[in-house]
Amino acid sequence: MQRKTTIRVTAIFILFIMLLSSFLGCGKEDATPESKEIMTEADETTTAEVTKEPFDEIQEADFGSYNFRVLTLSAGINATNRFTQEIWVEAETGDVINDAIFRRNSMIADRLGVNIIACPVDDVFSAATKSAMSGSDDYDLHGMYTKFAAITIASEGLVRDWNKIPGLNLDTVYWNSNCRDNLSVCGKLYLMSGAILISEIDDTLAMIYNKKLAEDNGLESIYTLVFDGKWTLDTFAEQATAIYTDIDGDGVMKPKNDLFGYIQDPASMTNNWLFSCDLLGEKILDDGVIDMNMDQNRIQTTLEKLAKVNSSDGIQIGLDLYEGLDYFKEDRIYIYAIILRNIELLRDMESDFGIIPYPKFDENQPDYLNHVGGSSPILTVPITNTSDDERLRQVLEGMAAASYQVVLPAYFDVALKEKYSRDKETQDMLDIILKSRTYNLGYLGSISFVWDVAALIKGGKTDFSSYWAKSESSMTKKYQKVIDKLLEIED
Repeated sequence: MQRKTTIRVTAIFILFIMLLSSFLGCGKEDATPESKEIMTEADETTTAEVTKEPFDEIQEADFGSYNFRVLTLSAGINATNRFTQEIWVEAETGDVINDAIFRRNSMIADRLGVNIIACPVDDVFSAATKSAMSGSDDYDLHGMYTKFAAITIASEGLVRDWNKIPGLNLDTVYWNSNCRDNLSVCGKLYLMSGAILISEIDDTLAMIYNKKLAEDNGLESIYTLVFDGKWTLDTFAEQATAIYTDIDGDGVMKPKNDLFGYIQDPASMTNNWLFSCDLLGEKILDDGVIDMNMDQNRIQTTLEKLAKVNSSDGIQIGLDLYEGLDYFKEDRIYIYAIILRNIELLRDMESDFGIIPYPKFDENQPDYLNHVGGSSPILTVPITNTSDDERLRQVLEGMAAASYQVVLPAYFDVALKEKYSRDKETQDMLDIILKSRTYNLGYLGSISFVWDVAALIKGGKTDFSSYWAKSESSMTKKYQKVIDKLLEIED
């Protein structure tokens, strides 16, 4: 089942600030001269407690060399897949990331007597479904590709509720609290993310901009706008429409020949506007009833502003993502929408570029928001994994804690050596993007209006009220049906 695969270093440099605060000590100041004179036994004990690493809290146990089997996607199926390699590697090779994963698994083996095993298949959903429905105890954990499939397998009652795993603490730093909060359904939680899923960071949406073009055209730094909370639809429109040139003079704007102010791929890049402008306000009430909580004025305003931008000269929203990266490196695109794993393809770019979140709706919106695309995995525990809940809890926490402690710093070190992040401001910006990651149950369940509104954006249409009048009833029923199925599951 296992195979040796070289891990490609990706955009994990975005963990800089998080790692700096977590691993180097957040807000730690030098001791005063007085405090250095005497250190009591109590002081030493306190210091030792403060400097404990996450994995130090994992209790020692002996589970008899148990093979903890993680269902993963075969590496050859998706060129961007890294999840198999994040779970298991054959041996140390001298590669920093590979060796960190090997060390993580060795820590689990030494502390718990458990061997982490990757079980790669071509179709994760089919393998997980077949195994669970037959009652076969084939896997202990799924790296469920895609997230859309994860909602399906959850609604069929084939995975466990994370909140019902006895003793599992999801409040620690190595679990993703945004995922837990946004994907819970009346206290039930079937999908989870955390430090184990380093590859999920690759699939986070963001933007890049050409600093040289900004300076040449006397534009305000977008970094400053972001830090000041002023990177909004309005300032985006000002920046995106300020730069464009028909370089070849043929009267037709073409990315290959001319200079564009803003370009994006038509797929997830368009969907992300609904997240970044905080248009997905649905709520699941205490009785399990869905409240779509629709702010039609906010959606209408977003559509109108984006339609105005997208109809401007020098704007294109239908270019292939990787073709656009080439033009961006050639200083032919000012602002470009990306997924973070694309950053590694820009290492040889001569001009300086910045990495920024998608804009907010306005300055009153508290946070920048960016979604995680559906092509990265999310964790599910098969319903058949019930033989030893204490072992399950210990291994899940051990994997997450050791990944946070060992694997993340390895990515961090490589990122610095490879100089993905070109300056301190960029590192701060990437921290904002990392914290901005958000999740939506309807989107992952393919029951949201995200795609329909995205189609309106791509078509330059602004009549949301007419669309919603036709769609509200059927969409609400679909959403409620999924919620009802999740709530009917007996744990």
